[in-house]
Amino acid sequence: MCYRTGEGPPGVAFLAGRRVGGAVTRNRAKRVLREAFRTSDVDLTTIETLVLVATDKAATAPFADIKGALTAALRRASGCAD
Repeated sequence: MCYRTGEGPPGVAFLAGRRVGGAVTRNRAKRVLREAFRTSDVDLTTIETLVLVATDKAATAPFADIKGALTAALRRASGCAD
């Protein structure tokens, strides 16, 4: 995950390179990341741009694990103490 601080709602990009797998696997990894991001409850008002890069584990890991890891990373990026 890469981010840049700033004002307003964040612009978000979801990326998955060829190392993740074939097109079906890459698309699944991006869909899982999008859903985990969509259902997160982290306040991202201090983030201007956010880029989430999928790994090969994002396509095979359980959704709960991905959502937990993404939520923790988003909290660190936004500066939340919890």
